[in-house]
Amino acid sequence: ALLEAWYPGQSGGEAITRVLLGDAEPGGRLPTTFPKRAQDEGTSGDVQTYPGVKDQVRYKEGVLVGYRWFDSARIVPAYPFGAGLSYTSWRYHDLRVHRSRGRAPATVSVRVTNTGRRSGSDVAQLYVGIPALRGLLQPVRQLKGFRRVALRPGRSARITFTLTPRDLAAWDTKRPRFTVPRGCYPVRVGRSSRNFVLKGRLPVAGGRC
Repeated sequence: ALLEAWYPGQSGGEAITRVLLGDAEPGGRLPTTFPKRAQDEGTSGDVQTYPGVKDQVRYKEGVLVGYRWFDSARIVPAYPFGAGLSYTSWRYHDLRVHRSRGRAPATVSVRVTNTGRRSGSDVAQLYVGIPALRGLLQPVRQLKGFRRVALRPGRSARITFTLTPRDLAAWDTKRPRFTVPRGCYPVRVGRSSRNFVLKGRLPVAGGRC
């Protein structure tokens, strides 16, 4: 077995031992995407991006960075962004999507239930797809919120995500400023960028779903 702990600090040994023995819940979630192959990275094979040409490196990814690249290229990673483990089991249900009215922000809520036999914690993640603006490329979906919940066996809690106009905006290079495109925004709630449990839609700026 291989254990990668990164930089846990001076108390890392004790913390890792508690997790391995089951005394503590694995609470971390991956802040990056691990590919199956080096060739799956969007910058693979591009010498201008890495290692550079004549001491100059060009960053050409645009908005397709990290999990956004893997989603756009439809490449299945080894470990997706946001993935994590638990010593118990979870159920996500009762998704509710409320569009903004006036100056009130839009909200997305979901009920999370600990269906296992022991206490634990989980991180619910909200991803939203923003329509293309004036033909400009947009990621398939973007992380717009996450909430950690700790529950005893059999207990449930409702988690609510708040979406402001800035959360639903895209950068308009012609104006230039952030603009909220009109349309029907796909909403996904799950436990990583590839593990979606609930799906919904959110009409924005007069759009219809």
